Amino acid sequence: MAEPNQPIDAAVTEIDCGEEVTFGDVHRLRATIGNENDDSNKLLDVAFNFVAKEPKWIFKDAEIAFSMPNHCYIMHSGKRTNQYVILIGESGQAEVRLRERGWKLFMRDQAVAIWNWAWENQGTIIGLAQLISILVGRREAIEFRENTSS
Repeated sequence: MAEPNQPIDAAVTEIDCGEEVTFGDVHRLRATIGNENDDSNKLLDVAFNFVAKEPKWIFKDAEIAFSMPNHCYIMHSGKRTNQYVILIGESGQAEVRLRERGWKLFMRDQAVAIWNWAWENQGTIIGLAQLISILVGRREAIEFRENTSS
């Protein structure tokens, strides 16, 4: 399987990380490949930060591919439902790209998106809540008048 920016004839090395991909697995990969070049160091630095900042459960069923000039390293664990590729982007910087996500990661990302939208649109939400309370209050007042006048 060729990764983005990966030559078709590039060598591929798969690394089974057992139950989860860990910081230690990335460290062992760095020790294995050494300091091949500046790009491989950038990729591994981004991988260290990525594995350190994300929750551990994401890496229990993960695949992380490192797209290097003449080689592709693929670290994996579990069912590989959360798939990422770490590569050098068009800007020349290393970046993590999500290729595929499992259901749990999808739900987390959706909850974060909803929370962020609500946080950014507090005024709109408060305005809608006030409008709804006014409309409900008027309806209840009308119903109260109708029930007391008969």
